[in-house]
Amino acid sequence: MKQLTASHRRHLLRSKAGVSLVEIMVAMVILGFSGLALLTGLMQSRRYTELAIHENTALTIAQGYIEQIKNMEFASLDEAILPTLFHEGVADTLNVSPLPADR
Repeated sequence: MKQLTASHRRHLLRSKAGVSLVEIMVAMVILGFSGLALLTGLMQSRRYTELAIHENTALTIAQGYIEQIKNMEFASLDEAILPTLFHEGVADTLNVSPLPADR
């Protein structure tokens, strides 16, 4: 095997001792793109979750109204009375808010 001189060994140790500025910048760019991709995915996930919550709330409200109509007596389902029941003064008893009703 070839023997290394002392100055050659010092040169090898110095060149492998740390990372260069270019390597650090490349690593930061890669880390930045990875973080951006992760943040974009999280934001899209949040949008889909909000959309699902709104759709579920609308479905619950519609089902509540259907149940109210199903529980009415047949005689009260006259066409002239229904608009009055739903639009002119009968309080809506359907509560879909996750908050307590007595706030």
